[in-house]
Amino acid sequence: MLKSLFLAGGLSIACIAELSAQETVRSIELDQQNRIGSITVEGKKTPLPRPLPLFTYTVNGKEFRADQSSPLSFRIQSVDTVAPYYLTRVIFTNNSRDTLSLSNVYPLQKEGSEACITGLGNHALSRTHLFLPSRQPVNVIVPDN
Repeated sequence: MLKSLFLAGGLSIACIAELSAQETVRSIELDQQNRIGSITVEGKKTPLPRPLPLFTYTVNGKEFRADQSSPLSFRIQSVDTVAPYYLTRVIFTNNSRDTLSLSNVYPLQKEGSEACITGLGNHALSRTHLFLPSRQPVNVIVPDN
């Protein structure tokens, strides 16, 4: 079974590389371990201070980074677009006969140093939580649509 996901990480990448809001990320360079080593903005290639995993994700409650092996395999495809941000498709594949739960696919590395909204726990109606640095996650209500 294939699952496809689009990652639009332009704002996050821009924050890491200290770019202005008007500059557009057009490409990223990944190393062999699926870590971002540099970005290209307005034709200028800029190396990151340290490589970052392209994304993190959770499989059956255990968190993985794109540079780690996991029960799922994936492939990364760049998407040509006229949008003012970088767009990538990540296609996950379950190669086992087991049913696996994929959740919390998050652009870049979830380190606890940024605010983010993502899922937590197994509650059927409200898994959405706001994560803030050095604080406990807070449950938030969001529309179903």
